[in-house]
Amino acid sequence: MDQRSVEKSSGELTRENQLTAERAWTMAEIVNRRETHQLLLVDTRVAALRRTGDLLRRAGHDVLEAGSFDEAKRVLVQRLPALMISSLRLAAFNGLHLVHLARLARPEISAIIVSTSADAVLQSEAERVGASLLVEPVPPTTLLALISQLLEASASLDDHRGIERRRAERRSAGGRDVGMERRIADRRISVGVAHRDSGLT
Repeated sequence: MDQRSVEKSSGELTRENQLTAERAWTMAEIVNRRETHQLLLVDTRVAALRRTGDLLRRAGHDVLEAGSFDEAKRVLVQRLPALMISSLRLAAFNGLHLVHLARLARPEISAIIVSTSADAVLQSEAERVGASLLVEPVPPTTLLALISQLLEASASLDDHRGIERRRAERRSAGGRDVGMERRIADRRISVGVAHRDSGLT
């Protein structure tokens, strides 16, 4: 096999590997985004939980509901929602505790804490954990606008991280492909030389 044939085979190998990698990256993105826009809604008040959940679903959101701190913990173990909306009061715990817990599983999760009252200390605590604070009664338009804003910011961050990850994977995959191609090319050239020396070409 001449050098051009070797280069052609190497090029085909590279294209095949790139296509395989692209398919893998695409599937990974699909799996990764299945829960990208899921919202976790946490409230011990059954009527408030149902009312807000219905509002969010009518707005097109995929909503997970939890009626207690412990139920929310179980949800967070099994799923990774992009945004959590929690009432401040959750029996022995509060929504800020839940934000801390959620960020152990998903550091970039967005959070909204809903309280019946607000003060400077609570506002400071919410800001410290990176959560938005809303005070009831919350107009539906205000809640939906804040959710859209937080999801958009989260999606932009995820897209940036995805681009950087794919670049790193391409560099890594490219490095492996080059090494493989060189070994194949060297072996084919060696076989060609051996055939020539033995008079078989």
